[in-house]
Amino acid sequence: MEFHQPTSLDAALALLAADPEALPLAGGATLVAMMNADLVEPSALVSLSAIAELQTIEAAADGGLKIGAMISHAALAADARLTGGNAVVREAAAQIAHPSVRNIGTL
Repeated sequence: MEFHQPTSLDAALALLAADPEALPLAGGATLVAMMNADLVEPSALVSLSAIAELQTIEAAADGGLKIGAMISHAALAADARLTGGNAVVREAAAQIAHPSVRNIGTL
């Protein structure tokens, strides 16, 4: 199995498009468990961990949020910027699974 760690979203998408049997790797909790149980056998893993644009939490112009897919549940639960109408996101993230899962689980 090949392992790729692109640093841009475009590069990750290109790798995934070039190999239909490749899978993206985010936190890994679910995918690694599925691989260990022989439920999936990807030809390659494309890690999303080095893609900076997927690791941000930003306020949107309309008052909403832009949350990157690589933000962990624990990071959301601890982000003090999530106040007012956005506090529900922080509160919900704090309730997801066990703390060990929140530390690696991503959106």
